[in-house]
Amino acid sequence: MIEKRTVCPFDCPDCCGIIASIENGKVVAVRGDDEHPRTQGFLCRKMNHYEEMINHPNRILYPLKRTGKKGEGQFERISWEEAITSITDQWKKIIKEYGAQALIPYYYAGTEGILQQHCGKAFFNYMGASKLVTTLCSSGKGAGWKAVMGNTLGMPAYKLGQCDRILVWSSNIAATRIHEIPYIKEAREKGAKVTLIDVYETPAAAHCDDTILVKAGTDGALALSMIYVMEKEGLTDHAYIEENVQGYDLLLKELPMYAPEKVAKITGVDAETIRELALSYGKAERPGILLGSGASRNKAGAMLVRCIAALPAVVGSWKKGFGISGIKQTGEWGDRDRIHRSDFAREDTRSLNMMQLASILNKEKTNPPIMGIYIYSCNPVAVTTNIVELRKQMEREDLFTVVHERFMTDTAKYADIILPATFSVEHYDFFHGYGMNSVQYSKKIVEAPGECCSNWETLQRLAAAMGFEDEYFKKSEEEICLEYLQEKTGQLAELTQEEMNRVLEGYAVEKRLSGCFDIATPSGKIELYNPMVADPLICYKDMDVTDRYPLHLVAAPSLYTLNSTFTTQEGLTKKRGRMTLIVSQVDAKARGIEEGDLILCENELAQVTFYADVRDNILPGTVVAEGIYIKDQTIDGNNVNALFSEDLSDLGESTTICGNFVQILRK
Repeated sequence: MIEKRTVCPFDCPDCCGIIASIENGKVVAVRGDDEHPRTQGFLCRKMNHYEEMINHPNRILYPLKRTGKKGEGQFERISWEEAITSITDQWKKIIKEYGAQALIPYYYAGTEGILQQHCGKAFFNYMGASKLVTTLCSSGKGAGWKAVMGNTLGMPAYKLGQCDRILVWSSNIAATRIHEIPYIKEAREKGAKVTLIDVYETPAAAHCDDTILVKAGTDGALALSMIYVMEKEGLTDHAYIEENVQGYDLLLKELPMYAPEKVAKITGVDAETIRELALSYGKAERPGILLGSGASRNKAGAMLVRCIAALPAVVGSWKKGFGISGIKQTGEWGDRDRIHRSDFAREDTRSLNMMQLASILNKEKTNPPIMGIYIYSCNPVAVTTNIVELRKQMEREDLFTVVHERFMTDTAKYADIILPATFSVEHYDFFHGYGMNSVQYSKKIVEAPGECCSNWETLQRLAAAMGFEDEYFKKSEEEICLEYLQEKTGQLAELTQEEMNRVLEGYAVEKRLSGCFDIATPSGKIELYNPMVADPLICYKDMDVTDRYPLHLVAAPSLYTLNSTFTTQEGLTKKRGRMTLIVSQVDAKARGIEEGDLILCENELAQVTFYADVRDNILPGTVVAEGIYIKDQTIDGNNVNALFSEDLSDLGESTTICGNFVQILRK
């Protein structure tokens, strides 16, 4: 048995280091890499048995052609030659009749690094296909931050350990930022108080001193009320504001509407709790906020983030290097356009948002219509919005669908051609951590089983068959990775030769940032008033609740799965349990619902059946669904994404999966 170094490829902030044990050409076990600068030998429960996914008996190992109706999952094996010929012949027909923009790729960051995730951009840019706007996760959060802070980096995660007051805001760190927990533990051991602010008491509460429950989507009002209290109590830093903050004078005129007594009615947080929260934050010497993404996933999500981003500005904590963590925490590692190849793209090519796939595929709504889609590293029929309508559109016989996958996912069942995909240990790639400022080169350490090919190798085959002449498509993935890393642009240029050697050997290398940054905005100031956006001054934006659908539905992460990934792992799905909806005792009692009852959750888009999880740690008016369940694991064929609209956030064109409203009733 031999051991080789690799990296976790899943969409998580820190890119954990992995030591893989290999026997007879197979990965037979994995453990954490003790020499990883952040994770230091730790692997989460999801990755502790990565070898089970790699060697799973249900892996797709050969190209397949559909033999039944779309959605039935009936296929027969074909050769790679037949698959490539079938795909490219059909694409050429579509381009001739409708133009290249009738084709579109669909992908995301669920399972790959920088090369394997983004190489499709270069291919489809060269083809002239429609561009995909990839805003499945937290672009609204990023846009809200940018509207206030520009390109300023956030507080590095390690500085949480130096804080004397921490607000864990809309972040279930036990599921999504597990490597921040040691820093929070360090701060608590030094006497820091840690408060969880969320719509329900998540598992993150175990790592905090107390929990403040807030009505979904009202976090911005809470932040502004805190500013009102701090201003009244003389805790704002006017000298810092005068020199570094734009628009505070305008905000002062609006603050009376955010008095705690008024905001208590909006947020469900009582006035005294708001005051105590504001005073403890304002009096802290080193206050820090760990901001998650959930609260930003609504139609006013960017504005909500703008309001929270104002908190460290008005108390002047940035001058000490303390502010908000969990957002834009890394510098630029190299030139990603070497992979994206925007120079291949045509200026008049349209861009279509991935969250609106059901409408994009509707021939009556898109002109020219989408006649072909190539899906890789993503499972949209399970993880995107409006999936009832999406399934209907995916059933179109005239929609030529190619899926590059490892398992027979909900999406793969609608494919005309399925191509077998590799796991991270079976190809070359490189990773930039976005929760830590790091880079790591992931080498191919075992051969792929059957006829599985990586994203890049598959696109190379397709490029050759399409007649693409550019030399870029003739390079191996190993060559592209090494050229990128050794070009030494961005922070790669700051690496010593010793550090670069470690990168090339497969080690993760981190460059710790100080946490004290110049304000990188157009004005040179923190912009609470930004004239370049639709709502220049920060404010609270109310949500559109109705009598028919009075409950605010929130999507939350599971401890055991990641979107639809890991749903093949029986041990993890068993621990996750059945598909439940978390409901307050008040809302359950009003509807005659008891713990464990089957309940129907509905809105104008769909009806979805859940088991009731009745709790006292969630405010009335909010219901929460944890995790994504694939179709075979649901009760009636629909998961929670059937209830999410295609609406986008106010800035950043982000998903609004935490901004929908429903009604529930006992079945």
